[in-house]
Amino acid sequence: MTYSKTELYVAFRAFDEDPGAIRAHLSDRDQAWHDDWVGIVLDTFNDERRNYLLVVNPLGVQMDKIETWPDGGAVWDGIWHSAAEIFDWGWSAEMRVPFSTLRFQRSDGPQTWGFDAIRGYPRSVYHQMGTFPRDRDNNCYLCQSIKIKGFEGVSPGKNLEIVPTLTAARFEERSDFPEGPIDLEDDDVQLGITARWGLTPNLTLAGTINPDFSQVEADGRQLDINQTFALFFPEKRPFFMEGADFFETNLNVVYTRMMHDPAWGLKLTGKEGANTIGAYVVEDDVTNRIFPGSQSSNATSLNRSNTSTVLRYKRDIDNRFTLGALVTDREAGDYYNRVAGIDAGFRLSDTDRVFAQFLVSDTRYSNEIAEEFDQPDSAFDDWAVDLLYTHQTRTWSLWGFYRDVGEEFRADLGFMPKVDYRHSEVGADYTWINVIDGDRIDYTNVQAGERLNIDAGFWYRFGSHFRIEPHFTFENMDVDQGRLYEARVGQVEASWQFNARAFVRAIVQHVEYDFNTALYSDGRDPENET
Repeated sequence: MTYSKTELYVAFRAFDEDPGAIRAHLSDRDQAWHDDWVGIVLDTFNDERRNYLLVVNPLGVQMDKIETWPDGGAVWDGIWHSAAEIFDWGWSAEMRVPFSTLRFQRSDGPQTWGFDAIRGYPRSVYHQMGTFPRDRDNNCYLCQSIKIKGFEGVSPGKNLEIVPTLTAARFEERSDFPEGPIDLEDDDVQLGITARWGLTPNLTLAGTINPDFSQVEADGRQLDINQTFALFFPEKRPFFMEGADFFETNLNVVYTRMMHDPAWGLKLTGKEGANTIGAYVVEDDVTNRIFPGSQSSNATSLNRSNTSTVLRYKRDIDNRFTLGALVTDREAGDYYNRVAGIDAGFRLSDTDRVFAQFLVSDTRYSNEIAEEFDQPDSAFDDWAVDLLYTHQTRTWSLWGFYRDVGEEFRADLGFMPKVDYRHSEVGADYTWINVIDGDRIDYTNVQAGERLNIDAGFWYRFGSHFRIEPHFTFENMDVDQGRLYEARVGQVEASWQFNARAFVRAIVQHVEYDFNTALYSDGRDPENET
């Protein structure tokens, strides 16, 4: 490993007694974890809380992410370069990482980074090695990492990145099912642009107009039958994924997919010394809302714009304590929702951690929304608290948990579909094998039942270029009167990888629900298929 003033260079030789057993496939970025790979871990702020992970497989496919410890992280696609080749003794790989891709502390002299070099290779069993022996009874991985010193005179620079996009979508529907013609219902073509500028070596300003949706594929289908609360879907838009880990807290009060169709947005993220800051403001052309409850949630989507603002601050105190504050605000005419609170994390020992968070909310809905969804007809407020203690070793886990969320607490920029409840528990487990069994409630008819759920799938590669991944979910429920419903969800994803940077992909989804209408009183159809 070496560096210039602008780039970090890393080279690996991965020796193998049986080079024919090396697993290497061309695949999409971040999708080669089942292959052989080598990589580096960089704790660039040396705060033992957050690191970059950069990995490459034997064909040069890149995988990267930002990890936050002990159990967090965010998707991250940095701009860096890699190459790899297989030989008769094993394989080699090289990385060239511009310092403008990374964030690190401002310093005129030498810097200290936490570091690990790692290699993984699956054979009959999975192997992974690193540069230091890891204590599995110490839940602070980065505290054990090697400390490397150097990088004097390097700087991430005030780099400017501009990404223009063109997105086209077309929607057709059969007007008279099942024999009628398929008519055009809607088509749309949008130009957009996203830009990122390093204001300082540690602060990045990002802006977007019509954010890039070209990387957003169809969401994986989830069973929404006999579900009383809103379903969670992960964020995939690059503008929101950048620096997403800065906004994470135990209570999920920042969920960027609540911003459905942003017209424009600005975001500032970075870390200066022990201080981490994150802020963004977004003008959204659609207002999505979840109306939470203790037994179920409701939702609506309104074609009216709103302005959403999030402010986040964290302060590190040595390598054991973190204090934070969070504010969210969403406004649209006579509607608003505001949330503010504080949180803290304490690493008491190598195996013991405590997390605490307290939030208050202030909300007002418009008269028509309040009436339609049975919400208060004037301004209302409430609070939420979350406490968590964990003791974790390699095989044993102990925990104590307490959460109290008030009936009128609202986090409209987050994902909290359940309110008006108090939950506390103390537990322990020994890691060996996981088995989950139990009955299920039929929420529609309010009765006990027995549920069978099977979730199965696999992927297979034909050579280095073609990959197919079928997935199937089946569920049924029986009550005293007989079979209540059956549900089947199927998805097939196929992709052809031209090289390490270009692919074409197709996704087909099919959903079928069959209901025993004699056991329902809501007049539903016996079959629902999409």
